[in-house]
Amino acid sequence: MDHTERRTRSPRSYDLAMETRCHIQVSLERVFKCGVGICAACVIGPYLVCHDGPVFSEAELSGMPEFGHMRRDLSGKRVPLNAGH
Repeated sequence: MDHTERRTRSPRSYDLAMETRCHIQVSLERVFKCGVGICAACVIGPYLVCHDGPVFSEAELSGMPEFGHMRRDLSGKRVPLNAGH
């Protein structure tokens, strides 16, 4: 079994991995305000990145509807992924 590690920042890479049935783990970035899950500034789907991550499997990513579509600004507010870039 090949255990090649790849680093990417593109949700499109996630889509490609799903099409080819490649098992992946993705490290997500969020602003950690409290670091213990109390403030919820790092929430994505049902997960707190500071507590449950930052590394998530493809199964966990599939339960994150905002993955690849939304991000959080420095205040923790949800904004479209391409807003402000």
